[in-house]
Amino acid sequence: KDCKALFIIHQCVDMGNFEKISNLTTTKEAWEILERTHAGNDKLKKVRLQTLRRQYELLQLEGNEEVGAYFTRVLSLTNLMKSYGERISSQMIVEKVLRSLSPRFDHIVVAIEESKNLEILKVEELQGSLEAHEQRMVERSAEKTAEQALQVHSVKHEGEVSRNKRGRGKWKHNRGRGGRKKVDKRHIQCFNCQRWGHYAEECYSKKEHNNEAQLVKEDVSDSDQVLLMVTTKTVEDSENLWYLDTGCSSHMIGRKDWFAKLDESVKSKVKFADHRTLDAEGIGEVAIRSKNGQRSLILNVLYVPHMKSNLLSLGQLLERGFKMVMENNGMTVYDNKKRLILRAPLSKNRTFRVEIQVLEHQCLVSAVNSEEWLWHYRFGHLNFRDLNLLSRYNMVIGLPHLHQPKEMCRECVECKKHLQATCSY
Repeated sequence: KDCKALFIIHQCVDMGNFEKISNLTTTKEAWEILERTHAGNDKLKKVRLQTLRRQYELLQLEGNEEVGAYFTRVLSLTNLMKSYGERISSQMIVEKVLRSLSPRFDHIVVAIEESKNLEILKVEELQGSLEAHEQRMVERSAEKTAEQALQVHSVKHEGEVSRNKRGRGKWKHNRGRGGRKKVDKRHIQCFNCQRWGHYAEECYSKKEHNNEAQLVKEDVSDSDQVLLMVTTKTVEDSENLWYLDTGCSSHMIGRKDWFAKLDESVKSKVKFADHRTLDAEGIGEVAIRSKNGQRSLILNVLYVPHMKSNLLSLGQLLERGFKMVMENNGMTVYDNKKRLILRAPLSKNRTFRVEIQVLEHQCLVSAVNSEEWLWHYRFGHLNFRDLNLLSRYNMVIGLPHLHQPKEMCRECVECKKHLQATCSY
């Protein structure tokens, strides 16, 4: 039994603590060393408890933090305080959460305090009520928010008709003090629309047809996704090009195989400025590789099967704390720590495009013939010393005595490296 307990302790500690107890033969000695290392003496416990109390008093719900994440922080801190001897009841945790919420929860806090007994209210019930209210607020704010960054308004200025136009017809100029005289256009026919009363240069039908992208959208449903940019096709287009679009409400792509994670249960519609609609058949994450080789994720990307271009929503980047700067015929995007994320030059058709490498997803299967490595993999990459210890005391039926190979396990080496957090767009 003592060997089993010592084996379990060896499996539960990291490499730093394992070196401290690897040479010990009894469970009691190993437990005492770990207790002195992490808990310390009474004086050290009091100092650590004072630090945790201060953190508990300053604990507040941050601006964009979710309710579930905040409850995780609170419970982690209170459990750590309890391990140092602090007595914290469920009522104290409930009262702490209610008074540390942001002002957007004031009305629900008042309702909970008036309708429920805080002495018997459980932390799980409070978390469920707040998360339901948070979800309701998110849905309502999404319905009311219509992202329209580009709008073109045709404004008629007074006196514009009296300007000198280069159309077909005659202008009568008065060189004297009176200036220019207006021309009677009732008998003038437009060569563009064949209507009377204006020149071809002033024809509004021609101006509307000359626009390459229809950017005016006045009546947009709040429940639909919005796409106000219609790009013109160029020879330089490739499937790795992404357009940075101010008129796009969400990131959108048309390649299903690019998604590292896709939730196809989320359905929505994408409405264009020319009243065309496309169906979005899911939302997910796209894994990309940055210039320095790191793996990054683009979150909340809509899957639109018939989408020919890849679009990055500047509004969605702005919501996540990124900063966009447009100057010197280009756009640069920085994160909240002022680090450069990407730089997109201004193209010939006055759009911002950037080439982003999407990671391909592969599933590799390998066969292992060595019996030593098979037992190493079967026990979750357990070291060979402990495997032989299991075999020596007959703790596993059928486990033979294993010889440690000269090669190193690649997975074990990579897992012991320090990992850097991935960046999300």
